[in-house]
Amino acid sequence: MRMTTWISLLMLLILGLIGIDAGSAQSRQGEELIELIKREQSKNVKKSTGTMAYQCFTDDDLVRFRESGRARRVVEGLKAGPEFEAVVAAIRDMPEAARHELLSKARNTAQPTWARLGYIDPGGRGQTEAGRTAQLAISAAIVDAVQGTVQTGK
Repeated sequence: MRMTTWISLLMLLILGLIGIDAGSAQSRQGEELIELIKREQSKNVKKSTGTMAYQCFTDDDLVRFRESGRARRVVEGLKAGPEFEAVVAAIRDMPEAARHELLSKARNTAQPTWARLGYIDPGGRGQTEAGRTAQLAISAAIVDAVQGTVQTGK
């Protein structure tokens, strides 16, 4: 009787590890997209560490960001490189439900605002309302590009 119990436990463990491995692969694919978005946000949205205009992403910065079509230009730059293609290929292979969940999470990737944190973080872990708006614009543009490429194959 004991041997049967051990065999059953071993089988459950093996099946669990296989499931964990598949989930980990999908998680890595998702992490690649989220990291890509965060990297582009940090390159294109000024880190906010204080209340002076030179210390944060201001409303004026947001106006310039929008007028310059910065989010669109970010996507154009990404599409020209192999990393974007690799991320799209990995996401294309994901099950539909997991893909939908990942893209929804990615679309909402942005730092919390100072108001949400409850303080202005001099380390830059929070963002102004304008900065968060710009970050979300970048997230949305990248996710839209990924979705479009996954659907059309182009």
